[in-house]
Amino acid sequence: MRKINYPNTLMRNRFVIAAAAVVFFAAMAVSVFVSIYTDNTDELKESTRGLFCAHFIDVGQGNACLLSDPDGKFMLIDAGDNENSNYLVKYLKNFDVEKIEYLVITHPHEDHYGGARDVIRNFDVEKLVLYKEYKDTYPYDVLSYVLEERNENSQTVLADFGDKYTFGKAEFEIISPENPDLTNYNDSSLALRVKYGDTAFLFTGDAGKNMESAMINSDCELKSDVFCAGHHGSSSSNSLKFLKIVNPDFIVVSCAKDNEYGHPHKESVKNFGKIGATVLETGKNGDIVFSSDGKNVKLLAMRKNPLDQETSER
Repeated sequence: MRKINYPNTLMRNRFVIAAAAVVFFAAMAVSVFVSIYTDNTDELKESTRGLFCAHFIDVGQGNACLLSDPDGKFMLIDAGDNENSNYLVKYLKNFDVEKIEYLVITHPHEDHYGGARDVIRNFDVEKLVLYKEYKDTYPYDVLSYVLEERNENSQTVLADFGDKYTFGKAEFEIISPENPDLTNYNDSSLALRVKYGDTAFLFTGDAGKNMESAMINSDCELKSDVFCAGHHGSSSSNSLKFLKIVNPDFIVVSCAKDNEYGHPHKESVKNFGKIGATVLETGKNGDIVFSSDGKNVKLLAMRKNPLDQETSER
């Protein structure tokens, strides 16, 4: 090893102090990151009490996010695919979900609606939120029928651009699609921004860059603390211009580990890095849970790759 010749003792001391500081802060960062991993559902459940929480559930190559408010109300955005519906139902039951105020399906692709039927059969879903233009389209017609059979007091809500809803102490707005090409299910995704106090969570389904541009040109607020990456991190979404305006602290990519589509794509990952967001992937990090006190959003916990651990239950 080459010996470093310091000009003087002061320079050597400064070098040693700087090196020690780098090691210390790196160790602290690692310890904090590791400490949020948990396999204890009861502890995680207890830590969410009294807070608004967003659970990005590891449903493989799909999307499913459970929102809970401090008063115990629940909302589910997408339901993953049918293959992973058993795990989704188990996750909801583990967190004492009995009633779901809103079940939002962003668009009629199986990796977003596939688990919805099992959710409806296992929980009291009050409102099924669908894009109005697809109300008579499969599978929306079937889901609406199953919902009515399960509970005659439930209702199918046909959502459109600009609609606003109240969810406990939170509210959400449909910010897309506006005049989409209805033959393109991805670009017809319901996009919604959920606001709790001064914090916000953004979901755009599989909407592409052209719809991101439309959202930018609308009067809708986009700035959010957490962004569920568009189209599982595909390069067809997640334009740098859009990301800069959303300016999230965290980006969650909901995709399977080593998936056949190569999600998240390198272009998207590069864009994520350019805005300085912390990027997490369900396929690598497992279930990802954020909490909000209305002022700040915190990465509360991660459950390491439960899909890999519980394949026998699927």
